Amino acid sequence: MMRKRIVWMPLLAVLGAGALGCETNTLTRAVPRIRLVPEPEGFQVALADPAGIDLGQVPLYGLGRARFRIVNDSSAVLKINSAEIRDPSGGTFTIETVSTEVLAVSKDVKDGELVVSFVPEARDVPGFATIALATNAGDRADLVAEAQVRGLGLWVGVPNLEICYGGQCYPQAGNCADRGDGKNVCTLGPLAFGNVPLGDSATQSILLRNLPPADTCLLPPGSPDCTPVCRLTVAKDPAGFDIGFGFAPADAGFAVSGNVPLPFSLDPKNLGCRAPGELQLRIDFAAGDVERDVVASLTIESDDPDSPYIQIPVTAAARQAPVAVAEFLGCDTSPPPNCTVADQVQPLQTVYLDGTKSFDPRDPGDPTLIRSYQWLVMESPLGANPDDFRLTGETSSRFSMWLPLAGRYLVRLGVANELGIASGVSATSDLVINAIPKSRVHLQLVWDHPTNDQDLHLTYATVADAVCDSTYDCFWGNCKPSCPGERGCRDTLPHWFSSSPPREGPNPRLDIDDTNGVGPENINVDSPAAGKYRIYVHYYGNVDLTNVPTQATVRVYIDTLLQAEYRRSLSRNDLWRVAEITWRDDGSADVVEAHSDGAGPGQVKTMGGCTGGFNFGPWF
Repeated sequence: MMRKRIVWMPLLAVLGAGALGCETNTLTRAVPRIRLVPEPEGFQVALADPAGIDLGQVPLYGLGRARFRIVNDSSAVLKINSAEIRDPSGGTFTIETVSTEVLAVSKDVKDGELVVSFVPEARDVPGFATIALATNAGDRADLVAEAQVRGLGLWVGVPNLEICYGGQCYPQAGNCADRGDGKNVCTLGPLAFGNVPLGDSATQSILLRNLPPADTCLLPPGSPDCTPVCRLTVAKDPAGFDIGFGFAPADAGFAVSGNVPLPFSLDPKNLGCRAPGELQLRIDFAAGDVERDVVASLTIESDDPDSPYIQIPVTAAARQAPVAVAEFLGCDTSPPPNCTVADQVQPLQTVYLDGTKSFDPRDPGDPTLIRSYQWLVMESPLGANPDDFRLTGETSSRFSMWLPLAGRYLVRLGVANELGIASGVSATSDLVINAIPKSRVHLQLVWDHPTNDQDLHLTYATVADAVCDSTYDCFWGNCKPSCPGERGCRDTLPHWFSSSPPREGPNPRLDIDDTNGVGPENINVDSPAAGKYRIYVHYYGNVDLTNVPTQATVRVYIDTLLQAEYRRSLSRNDLWRVAEITWRDDGSADVVEAHSDGAGPGQVKTMGGCTGGFNFGPWF
């Protein structure tokens, strides 16, 4: 043991100086070398003796990554036989990537790579670990090369698991109770399949969403882009149910469709970093050939501090039951406009659905066996207000609803026969409706308080970036459908480009001005012209004098795709500069968040009324 230490110490000292191993000229073989070169990002700092990286502040429920190049300054092949974490403290260290071979130095050969991640365990607690690589470098061909990784835990917020199914999102008030050790067990509403026909199967979707409060989970200044923060992890917990994500009993006929490996993580939504913020899973039930009633529990264990243990009662019945068939009402059956083409659905449209092909398996050709219908909206885009759906025909064979927001809706049809036996969830009972904006630029604003007024603004910043400017800002005072002419409207519509009439082509239009609700407000530009356009939100205090803090959400769609989403809490008279759209001559576009003032995405200033142009100031 003592002899090994005498051999290693000089080698490690050389490694820290940047030159591990030396080329030995012999008649038999060349000797591989190894250098670990730190590659810090952002405010990370390279360390020496031995080589290392100080990650700086790493958010709790986040992850810091230390990257090293593995350099072989020799003509022999370097082999890395093993890699291990030694003496970790203050958190969890993981070797994510390590090369097993590094070829001889050549301009055509890439260096190897070592990537180590660090997850802190508590705020203001330093973390430290040594990474040891066993290699064939050096004269003895058993050199251990070391690197160090450091970091400091930083609190910026916590993950928040929201689970949506059956038209509801959970946990709700009263769902969770302390089990006696400070950890909550949350029992949610049932996931009910109803009657599933014998020999058939049924599928329901369940949405997991990591949705921390607005203005939390912000990256510390100088952090590398797309550093994970407020990450939610689902994993088996021996101190809980030791299931992670699964059913008890496991043999009741329920299963998760597809491969859901444990553990898995879910970052808050950040479209620029390809983090959708949510995960849609399918839950299957196989009815079998014998009538039965089935009850199980779906358990979800995560590191959400408020709801670490979640249990969802799951029920189904295998029955000889009628089958609901929900379809779009086609224009070959009903004349326009009271019909729907599935791939042409847009927000702010009414969709028409048909359930007349539902049947009873006792006699599929006898439509009189189906005596009742029930249509339900099971899913809708985040921020949609069910009061805006304008449902008609909810208990008849034909049904319609209005779509206030772009995004995904799920409608479910249930039917019953003359005996009162009801259908259940099946492959034909659920219909997905995707409302896709036709305009090349579609901006959407929603908020979470039912009585205040949030206003969406889009300025043509290439010419003038003044909020409430009558000419170069599209907003409620000049851009909504009732303007000009309605009381409170400006005299003229925004007409930024004379090549098209107002509200058409490259000129903007505001579809809805919601003055007392949760939105939406939408601004569209059908065919944008090259230039810069800036997005603002104003908490219009002249309507709501209670000054209730309100969480506003802005979504930016470019060419039908959701390109960006921003959330921030606003108070009365706050003006929020959100983002800038740069549209190019070739029809491509960038969406860039306004530089943060440190309190959330973008910047906030105070603006009272909306009587004239308000200059927010430099973009900086």
